[in-house]
Amino acid sequence: MPDHVDSHHNTHFLPRINTYITLFCQKNNIPVRGQTNYIESFYGIPSIKSLSIDNLINILRNLPEGISELVCHPGFANTDLKSKYSRERELELKTLTSQEIIHEIDRLKIKLINWNDFNKKKSIT
Repeated sequence: MPDHVDSHHNTHFLPRINTYITLFCQKNNIPVRGQTNYIESFYGIPSIKSLSIDNLINILRNLPEGISELVCHPGFANTDLKSKYSRERELELKTLTSQEIIHEIDRLKIKLINWNDFNKKKSIT
C-alpha cells in the first residue's frame, strides 16, 4: 500500500476521480495530499528566484501551525533526465541542504517528517 496519495498538479482533486481517491484512502487509512498545509512558493517556475535561501528561510519562519508539505523537486541533472526543470532541481537540492537552512530548521525547532510519520500522527490525534 502507498504511504500517501498525490498527483501531478493535484489532479486527484478533480471531481470525476476525487470521490474514488477519497474512498480508497479512507478505507485504507492513507493520507491524501491536501490534508497538510501545502506550501508551493519554493518552486522555480515561474521564477528561479523563489529557490533562494532567503525565500526558503522566509517560508520556514512563516509556516502555519500543524503539518506542512513543502512542494519541491530536488535532484541531480544528468543526460538521462529529460526535463525542462533539470537546472532547478539541482538548485533546490543545494538550497534545501545548505547549512543556513539546516541551522534555521534547528533554530525554529521544525521537525522534518515523512508520510509514515504523518500516518502515525493522524492515528494519534
